[in-house]
Order: sequence, then structure tokens, then C-alpha cells
Amino acid sequence: GEAVGQRSRTKMGGLDTEQWLASLETFTGAFYKKFPSVELRGILVYLTRRFAAGQVSELGVLRSLIKTAGGYGFVDYDSTASLSDLQLDGRCGSRLLKRETSSFGVVDDINRRASQRLRSVLQGDDLGVIILILLSQLRSKALYSKPSSNTVKEHVKVIGSTYDDCEAVLCLLLEYLSDTSMDSKAKEKFANSLPSLVHLHQ
Repeated sequence: GEAVGQRSRTKMGGLDTEQWLASLETFTGAFYKKFPSVELRGILVYLTRRFAAGQVSELGVLRSLIKTAGGYGFVDYDSTASLSDLQLDGRCGSRLLKRETSSFGVVDDINRRASQRLRSVLQGDDLGVIILILLSQLRSKALYSKPSSNTVKEHVKVIGSTYDDCEAVLCLLLEYLSDTSMDSKAKEKFANSLPSLVHLHQ
């Protein structure tokens, strides 16, 4: 009984935490794509609080929401290493060119209602900008924060992976929030919600 209580929580019922989180990410994106009218703000506020606490384990949930529910699967910064030269050239163009060259004719089924709902929640109360700022802070902390005496030093690969994940989600969210294809005033709303440099520095 005591050995079971002391067993690592990373394996519960034969399922790794990473596998569980990957399943949660996939489910979250697919669920909000299929049911856009379900309350979405709560999960984004939860993610914001986790990021504010310095936790990055749920980054994939935000990425899945933007890619699947938001219809931004074509802007996948993880897969750029496997792209052909033609696809890399396509990444330099407009969103339409990115979409066409990333999938080569395979048209993603985009739920416009889900995408608009996600965008409106992120633009409301400046939630998207708050998440952007937190992600940029997390990205810097991944490289420059010193471990306390109680914690074990992280391996360079883990630090690099955390930095890359923060960067990928940051770029994805930034591009999503500033996309004018579905909202012509998206850039204005984004610019108006940004805090001043004085507030950012404090």
C-alpha cells in the first residue's frame, strides 16, 4: 500500500503524463471546434493563471485550440523542419499561400463560428495580449531563471524544448490575433489592447 502511494504520479494506470496531456490537447481542440457555443473563457483564464504561475505543461492545449478550433492548423511551426523548399518559399507569402502550400490541396474543414468565437474571447478583456506577454516571459525564464537549491537542474534539451514550445505558441497566437482575413479591425483591436512600454517594464 505504501509503495503504491509513493509511486510516481507520472505513470497512473500505465499512462504517461505526456500521453494524457497529448490526448487532452487533441480533445480540447476538437471539442471546441465541434461545439463553439460552449463557454470558452474559463479554460483560457485557467491557462492564463497556469502561465502566470510559470507552468508550461498546458501550452499544447492553447496550441490545439488555435490550430483546431481557430482553423490555424496550416501555421504549424513545429513541422517546418520537414518542409520542402517549395513549402518554405510558400511560408514567406500571404496566409492564403501558406494555407495552400502547407497542405498541398488538402483543404482543412474550418468551423468559422468556432474561429470567430475563439477570437472574440481572446480579444475580450485583452486576454490574448495578456497570454502573449506571459508567454514571452515564460520563454525568457526558460533560459535565464536559476534553479533553486531544492530543484534539480534541467537538462539542456528540456530547456531548449520549453523555449521552442513557448516561441511556437507565441508566434501562432500573435499571427492569429493579428489576422485580418476574418476581422478587418483585428490589428487595430490588437494594437489598442497592448499596454504601454512603461507598464510592460514594471
